Amino acid sequence: MILTPYRHNIYSGSSSSAFSIANSFLLDGVDEYFNADSLVANVSSDTVGTINVLTKSVNILPSAVARITSFGYTTGQEGIDIAQLTTGEVRLLCQLGGTIQYNVTTDSAIDLTSWTLISIIQDGVQPKILINGVEIAQTTTNPNGLSVWLSSLTNIDNFRIGQFSRNSTINYDYNGYISHISYLNTNISTAQCLDFYNEGQPKNPQILFGANCKFFFNPDNSGDTAQFSVVDSVNSITATSVNLEDADKTTETPY
Repeated sequence: MILTPYRHNIYSGSSSSAFSIANSFLLDGVDEYFNADSLVANVSSDTVGTINVLTKSVNILPSAVARITSFGYTTGQEGIDIAQLTTGEVRLLCQLGGTIQYNVTTDSAIDLTSWTLISIIQDGVQPKILINGVEIAQTTTNPNGLSVWLSSLTNIDNFRIGQFSRNSTINYDYNGYISHISYLNTNISTAQCLDFYNEGQPKNPQILFGANCKFFFNPDNSGDTAQFSVVDSVNSITATSVNLEDADKTTETPY
């Protein structure tokens, strides 16, 4: 059974912390992605954290494992990635020194062909996956280091949107729309995550979480030319597009 993310169409919450998402990017699943390697230094000492990505997949069941976003080690087997599996589940995988530290997978396939907020929360004890602000049934295998987070991954040197770069291999490209990606250097509660999701109209993480928001890539801030970049609104870190064309900046929106 494929689970369809639960959502509302009614706005609620503080208007001061809401933001407009007027654009998104369409990645083709072949060779298009964003490179934001320079942000790794800003988060490399974190022992806890939260990754949020708002996305809409072209495929319910992709033909290959599709990495949505990832931290990686260009020449070695180390990293953390969020993926859509060929059977439709959402998976979080962490490797260190070539050993899987944890593999967290939703128990059922998730229909990502509707706009969906995926949140990964690592509280320093073990990670969990939330879909649209709700912690759903999931199974953890290979529990060799459930508390591992970025501070333990001393070799990671890249951050990618729509791809995974690890062990001298660049592959697993994502075919779908990406609207914003944010990272917090704190483990928010499930209640906070649901509030952030805001019934399908996510709030601005910079305003909502203040200094704990370490980066926030919002397509509204991007240019319109080919090979455009998206500038992080927190520290002005640039996510540079690779192989994208003008048509890949779309008006497909979550709401």
